[in-house]
Amino acid sequence: MPTIRHRITLPGVGPIQTAKPGYEYFYLYGAIEPDTGQRFSAEHERLNSNCFQDFLDRFSKAFARSHWRPDSG
Repeated sequence: MPTIRHRITLPGVGPIQTAKPGYEYFYLYGAIEPDTGQRFSAEHERLNSNCFQDFLDRFSKAFARSHWRPDSG
């Protein structure tokens, strides 16, 4: 059921909006390569394990030669 709201317009002029506004969402996944500080990000339509795994795969390909050790910092 649509939500009815009043709009203020000039006398004799009706509201212009004819359709309900829609929203598009996307999720931005990001990481930073610890040694160089380079950033990597990817957009996905959903926030789930499949999209996160895709992000991890793409990140590992982009920084295949990177080797981070917790004690190197």
